Amino acid sequence: GLRASRKLKPGALSLYVGNGQREAVEAIGAFYLCLSSGLEIVLNNCHYAPSITRGVISVSRLYEDGFVNRCADNAIQVYRNNVVYFCAIPRDGIFEIDLSNSLTNESSVYAVSNKRAKLDLDSALLWHWRLGHISKKRIEKLQHDVLLNSSDLRAFEKCVS
Repeated sequence: GLRASRKLKPGALSLYVGNGQREAVEAIGAFYLCLSSGLEIVLNNCHYAPSITRGVISVSRLYEDGFVNRCADNAIQVYRNNVVYFCAIPRDGIFEIDLSNSLTNESSVYAVSNKRAKLDLDSALLWHWRLGHISKKRIEKLQHDVLLNSSDLRAFEKCVS
């Protein structure tokens, strides 16, 4: 969600939306985008207008922050340091971030919203990243020793390193 924001005076700034209406911006700050993988992207200088329920992310700003965009299979993959953070898929003429959880076969697409994401802090993939991309065999050992409860080993297919 939106953190470290500064509130604006009423009417100080507006955003124009698709139907030509103006929506008042109430604050500017950093938006923490929590992804289903457990990764988080900090989007700086975000304009918050409570009446707008879908956000727009600047591809050029992501590029400035070290992200690489790759078009493949009718989607845009956004990654940094050889780790895919998210995919954007076309829907109604624009690309939307696919926040669905491929491990549970949920295929719906959600737009960025003001709701806080629930993270699986026991995810095998998350621990794989936290421990420097350790092998699947070492994750299985952590599970065998009951140090890690997660059993989602299929998630390793997401890591490109």
